[in-house]
Amino acid sequence: MSTATPENNNAVADGRKLRTSNSRQKIVDALLYLVRSGIVDPSAEEVAKVAKVGLRTVFRHFNEVELLHRELALTLEKTYVLQMLVPLTSTHWKDQVNEMLERLSVNYEHMMPYRVAAIYYKHKSKFINERLKKWDHITRQFFRGTVPSAAKEDRVLIDSLELILSFDSWIHLRMEKKLTPEETLNTHKRMSSALLNTCGY
Repeated sequence: MSTATPENNNAVADGRKLRTSNSRQKIVDALLYLVRSGIVDPSAEEVAKVAKVGLRTVFRHFNEVELLHRELALTLEKTYVLQMLVPLTSTHWKDQVNEMLERLSVNYEHMMPYRVAAIYYKHKSKFINERLKKWDHITRQFFRGTVPSAAKEDRVLIDSLELILSFDSWIHLRMEKKLTPEETLNTHKRMSSALLNTCGY
């Protein structure tokens, strides 16, 4: 006859926590995979199937599907913010603009399926809508840091740059115009350079 000890109880509790953590991560990873594959609105059943967990497990971790999408948004945000915080290596502002655009192009391309899904959900979820605004704010602050100080005071210039270099612009050129990532990056570079040159920079 076995006797329960504090050590045994702790081991059991730790094992349950690990299984819970693993299941939760499998579910989030499954949603990431499905959205990345082009399924904008995966069902709980599809997530459970890809994660290889029961449907009840999905709902046990996330009482409603929106909570699962919140988890996805926060997971992506951590990666995106960290990448935006890495200092630029160029010293001249024009080189910094190009470096910034190249970094954005990598992030835009990687995040595009998730951005499309988030746009789909933003009218249904206040949380998702707020996260989209936060991502856009981070992007604006990132590229505003590369232009000359005088340019930052030109509201029309800054608003125009934000528009032509936005995530939505990237999606439009990639999905509607069918440009390649390289072609889209070059288009962003030419548009920003033309605009800055027109304004005397």
